[in-house]
Amino acid sequence: MSMSKSTVLILVLFLICNFLYSQRNDTKVLRFTYEESLAGDDKDKTANDTITVAVDSVANNPQVDSLSLDGQVTVTDSLSVTENVSADTSLIAADTTSLASIEAKSEQIPEPEEEPAPSNWEKGGQTALNFSQISLSNWAAGGTESFSFNSYLNLFARYKSPDGGVTWENTLDMGFGKIRQSDKPTVKSDDKIDFSTKYGRRASEKWFYSSLFNFRTQMAPGFKKPEDPKISDFLAPAFISLSLGMDHKFDENLNFYLSPLAGKITLVYDEELTSNYGVEEGENVKYEFGGFIRLQFRATLMENITVTSRFELFSNYVDKPQNFDVNSDTRINMQVNQYISANLLIQMMYDENTRVNVFENGVQVGTTGPRVQIKQVFGLGFSYRF
Repeated sequence: MSMSKSTVLILVLFLICNFLYSQRNDTKVLRFTYEESLAGDDKDKTANDTITVAVDSVANNPQVDSLSLDGQVTVTDSLSVTENVSADTSLIAADTTSLASIEAKSEQIPEPEEEPAPSNWEKGGQTALNFSQISLSNWAAGGTESFSFNSYLNLFARYKSPDGGVTWENTLDMGFGKIRQSDKPTVKSDDKIDFSTKYGRRASEKWFYSSLFNFRTQMAPGFKKPEDPKISDFLAPAFISLSLGMDHKFDENLNFYLSPLAGKITLVYDEELTSNYGVEEGENVKYEFGGFIRLQFRATLMENITVTSRFELFSNYVDKPQNFDVNSDTRINMQVNQYISANLLIQMMYDENTRVNVFENGVQVGTTGPRVQIKQVFGLGFSYRF
């Protein structure tokens, strides 16, 4: 069956049109957003303007995709093309570019990481090491050679529930130092272990039902003078107190704790020292029941000067309730820079059951009874706060 010339002509024209149509470049509209000023004639563009870029199309239907333009073009979502696209060239609004020949190197911009939720714990501490040394050689004015060091460690961990209804405060204070003068034996100049924990539940805006536990002792044997007999040792003595009461928080830096139900335990695990701390002969433990008061204060006096202070009173309901046991300490820290600081510690104690003995030439000559005890430590040296 033969075809007419008109039919052949129509078929040829159809094939030619189809070929030309397959070779044409469709324009695909891409929407860009950008966050910087554009130069030249486009400097009046804003972040909400639409930038149209002509690209080679591989599909019959143009589509609109969103890109981010912030100096470098970055593909932030998939394009409707036959291969992934990487745009590493700076573009401005006036550019016309072809994406058909770009090598497939697309990558997604990672989403920003979510910030962790704030912790209900506040933790930190400070440690320091101070040295002192004196050396003399043919010094006409006289003197005594000496070497000493002092160190301390302060740690704290404080918890506060999101609604402020529960608090838990923990502190650990440790200090140790030694001194050697000339040819005399080395003795300790400071020795302290003091741990406290206090738990509270809100009763009103400023008052909390609270419980308090405290433990105090020292680490090494202690002597009034190197030649004198030992007067203290580890767990000789040690003081434990446990109480229930109310805690009034004036603010974050000042609080007052009052307990009508408090127990105090004195431990002396050295039979030679029991009589020095009111423990009966043949026993190692003394129990007391009474009332307890604690006042705590901390503040930043200047940018690099902080002070912490604690004052405690205990009254034994059973034996001489009018005579209070007192424990007070104040520490002032003066930070010179990140690693250098000066520290001053003043501690005062009075315990109705502690006997201060008097020695002469290493021989005990009498017992004077309870006395006010004062310790002052000053140091300048290395420190680190964390």
